[in-house]
Amino acid sequence: MKVDIQQPGLCENYTNNIIGFDEMCLNNGQIKQHWQFLVDALQSLGPEELKLRRRETQRQLLQTGVSFDIHHEQQDHYRQLSLDPLPYIIEAPEWNNIKAGLIQRAHLLNYILKDLYGPRTLLKQGILPAELIFSHHGFLRQCANLNLSHENYLLFYAADIARSEDGNLWVLSDRTQTPTGSGYALENRMIMRRIFPKLFREAKVQRLVSFFRSLRKELSSLSPRDKKSHTVLLSSGSEHESYFEHSYLANYLGYTLAQGSDLTSRDGKIWLKSIDGLKQIDVVFRKIDDIDCDPLELNQNSFIGVPGLLSAVRAGHVNIANPLGSSIIENPAFQAFLPGICRQILGEELIIPCIPSWWCGQNDSLAYVMDNFDQLIIKPVSKQQNINSFVPQELPLEQKEKMRQMIFDNPKLFVAQQRIKYATTPTLIKGKFQPKPTIQRFFLCSEGKEYKVMPGGLSQVISSPSKWKDNAESELISKDIWILATDDEQVDTLWNNIDSLDDYAGIGSLPSRAAENFYWLGRNVERAENFIRLFRSIILKVDEIAEYRNDIDKFCLNKLVLSLNQITGVSTDKFLQLSLTSSQEIDYELALMLMDRGNLGSLHSILNNMINSAYSIKDLLSPDTWRVFSKFEALIENWHKNDLPHDLSETDEELDELITLLAAFSGLVLESTTVDQGWLFLNIGRRLERSVGLINLIESMLAEENSQSIEYTLLQSTLASTETLMTYHRRHRTNIQLSYVLELLLFDSSNPRSLSYQFEHLHHAINKLPKVNQSEELSLAQQKISELVAALLNIDLQNICLTNPETLEKDNLKLFLKDINEQLNITSQSITDSYFNLIVKHQQLS
Repeated sequence: MKVDIQQPGLCENYTNNIIGFDEMCLNNGQIKQHWQFLVDALQSLGPEELKLRRRETQRQLLQTGVSFDIHHEQQDHYRQLSLDPLPYIIEAPEWNNIKAGLIQRAHLLNYILKDLYGPRTLLKQGILPAELIFSHHGFLRQCANLNLSHENYLLFYAADIARSEDGNLWVLSDRTQTPTGSGYALENRMIMRRIFPKLFREAKVQRLVSFFRSLRKELSSLSPRDKKSHTVLLSSGSEHESYFEHSYLANYLGYTLAQGSDLTSRDGKIWLKSIDGLKQIDVVFRKIDDIDCDPLELNQNSFIGVPGLLSAVRAGHVNIANPLGSSIIENPAFQAFLPGICRQILGEELIIPCIPSWWCGQNDSLAYVMDNFDQLIIKPVSKQQNINSFVPQELPLEQKEKMRQMIFDNPKLFVAQQRIKYATTPTLIKGKFQPKPTIQRFFLCSEGKEYKVMPGGLSQVISSPSKWKDNAESELISKDIWILATDDEQVDTLWNNIDSLDDYAGIGSLPSRAAENFYWLGRNVERAENFIRLFRSIILKVDEIAEYRNDIDKFCLNKLVLSLNQITGVSTDKFLQLSLTSSQEIDYELALMLMDRGNLGSLHSILNNMINSAYSIKDLLSPDTWRVFSKFEALIENWHKNDLPHDLSETDEELDELITLLAAFSGLVLESTTVDQGWLFLNIGRRLERSVGLINLIESMLAEENSQSIEYTLLQSTLASTETLMTYHRRHRTNIQLSYVLELLLFDSSNPRSLSYQFEHLHHAINKLPKVNQSEELSLAQQKISELVAALLNIDLQNICLTNPETLEKDNLKLFLKDINEQLNITSQSITDSYFNLIVKHQQLS
């Protein structure tokens, strides 16, 4: 089926907005042959179906948490990556040319990297100006002559390429330090295959899996040891804009996702601090900048690096991909010298030319830049200069002259590049194909002495050529890149055809930081549930007071609010000072308890802490589990968009939804999660928090003597807040009595809300933790939980229900609860001391 792109349909009036080269259409408006199958297939789907599938792509991106800015406490929002359902298509002959150009460039940059940190022939022969290298922050003298054993220093590389309006391809920039985007490209491909399964099969699109297999094999070959290779992916943490990719790649490749605090240097080697003890690391696949990797020798203010890492590399006990110092190649001024270096070193021209560039540190180039100021883009040679790229033509005259003078004052700090108008690619906007400029990022990995190119990549839509930033991550609309194969290829997965899994052995032990995040995830999940259930009881009492004006209800309301303060730490002082006659003030203070970001005990803060813990172990959570957390994020995002409400009429629905999400999380943990070390710490956190919350609730609500009518109301509210009211009525056909309530909440091991139930599960989980001190028969945590189980068995129920006639308090109950709470605190502290991170201070070498 041939499509007339001027007729009504997806391509209606498409050519009206084309200026210059277009990826889909020829000059006469005819659709190119290798795009025709896609246009036909999408036209047959129709605009409505295509809209549905686009919405599905966004839903899947949202649920998997694909984002650049991770939501955390200091941010009001997070930004999602949008996936355009129209891929960027490259046919086989053109791809062969692009692939050859990329491989040529990788070899060239690898040579330069080895030379700059080795013999420095390029500097000695004057091919590269010394000032260009030695004045750049990316050149690390500490990394000179490291004598890396691997043939290719540059193990992982990415290039940004764009086509100009005349149809020529240009390399815009090189990514040699920590190339970003391969994980996003992989996730985009996964989603496209799910959204268009039939189209994808029929299109003969080359698969990406072989690239990641080669990457994994190459990283494994870096191991200094002959035996198993232990590799970690080093990330700066959940606040990094590309943390999704870090966790995604770690999970896909089977590596431990580590942060600087997870690793330590001992005896010239690098070790992972795990709950099983120290595990030696052989390869570090880093995702943090050169300068931040080792605070002892590089940036002393870095909190994300590993002290002693560079020393371990020198000793030959660990290898890093890419090696430290690689960022020097990202200097955009290199673009001006690469054509000459290619001719000098390889004896050939660049297959894909660099975008024309002029380094202002040379007099002739500076003169050219000043004479052609308005036709250029000016960039700093280093990101550390805190100067953004700018287009002189778009600046007011006064600011233009100011920037011109700034270049004159420090010419070596700037490079100018030719402005080009980019070719267009069809993009789905408002149900129609529209031509938009794009840039493409392609990825390569070392493969022995050669390089392998990912048969795909990450394409990103640019809002306008003049506003393009030298940073692909700044744009949010991405495309999958389809490389069309000439023959059918076998569909495989990462694990097919691997000769020996021993070469790819994982560490198999949970990092201490991950264990701590599992623990606090469990505690915050339980704290959120405690908050919501108690808060719903508070709202119910507020409604009853408004209707009946009963003093007993007012007394009970104050008790519930105090209990909420005791359990979660939320500030309740202002609420307790209210007269309870102004519904507007009551609603406002209750809303603050829920949504006030500045209140550390608010539900907002608890959920935020919960999500932050989840982000820190995202690589260890299942996709279904993450879909639940994405809904928590969406709810918090909605709170951020609105002012604090004075009317809580809609709050019940939100609380019900939150309880459902928390229940969904619990169900996934119970039924779909392997009972491994992470599960144990999560379960321990939950059981400890539920125990502490129950103890504080009972003490706040029931430890004082009250009149019969007040006590009945307090008992009823306590049962309702612990979701055991129906259980009580089913078992006891009498009025609610303290002894029966305490029996149900403290001693009934069949009740999942009881203290006995929590202790049994704590005892089981703690006993499964690895021993920290092999000489000890039982750890302190094991001893304490065993004592708690015994204490419950030996308590006299009738005795703790007695009231002291002098104090009018249930002293035995308070003493019992206080002792249990202290023992739980000791248990918690023992787990923290034994298994979680210990920060060791280091002093930078002079």
